[in-house]
Amino acid sequence: MHSTFENFQKHLQSKYSKSSLPTDKISPNLISPFVLKLPKTILEQAKNITADLHALGKSPFYRSQIQPEIPIDLTQAQPTKSILNSLDVHINPQGQLKIIEVNTNASSYMVNAENYEQRGIKTFSGAFEKLRQSFSETFGEALMPGKLFLIIDENPTAQNLYIEFLLFKNWISQTFAVDCEIADHKDLKFSEGGITFNGRTVSGIYNRHTDFYFSNDKNLQQAYANQKTLISPNPLGYALWADKK
Repeated sequence: MHSTFENFQKHLQSKYSKSSLPTDKISPNLISPFVLKLPKTILEQAKNITADLHALGKSPFYRSQIQPEIPIDLTQAQPTKSILNSLDVHINPQGQLKIIEVNTNASSYMVNAENYEQRGIKTFSGAFEKLRQSFSETFGEALMPGKLFLIIDENPTAQNLYIEFLLFKNWISQTFAVDCEIADHKDLKFSEGGITFNGRTVSGIYNRHTDFYFSNDKNLQQAYANQKTLISPNPLGYALWADKK
């Protein structure tokens, strides 16, 4: 009898048989054999918290109050949405959600979507369609067929969730017919037309790098400022929701 983790590996091997995914690189700790069921009230609380946070981020007064602590000009920042944000929370004894932090560099959405699909858990139904809508709303024409779209991080092949980068690369390529590549942020170059990679202009970037304000990357700083290359998540999202200052 196969374990939950082995079944997950087989699911990926079958679904992505043409892509030769290195499923042996997945940590068994990513996949729990248990299903934790929570009351629907928890979901409603999470939705309400998310709506309140987004409303707060749009408030001119709030922005004016945090501006002195933020190293970017909030009035000039690229308005691209911060994709795949997450809430890190715990549940208190009274069944109320308490926020630990907002994470603008969230991971595991794709891994969880595949896990739920393989196990037939309906709670996450429509995950890939919702993801498609989110990417479309965030990146728009940057995902037009034939354009170059990147997934970036620092030394991506060494990341614990490199398998998820590969899953996203496959999904983005197949869903939008765009040329999608995984790249180290240090290999990017900047020109007046935006970011380039291997001599090609980059239309959009799904950013997994944790230099949240691009403080140590002048190429990304310049690209974010001139707004020729759409980048998400980005410094604006981090400033509005995740910076603990």
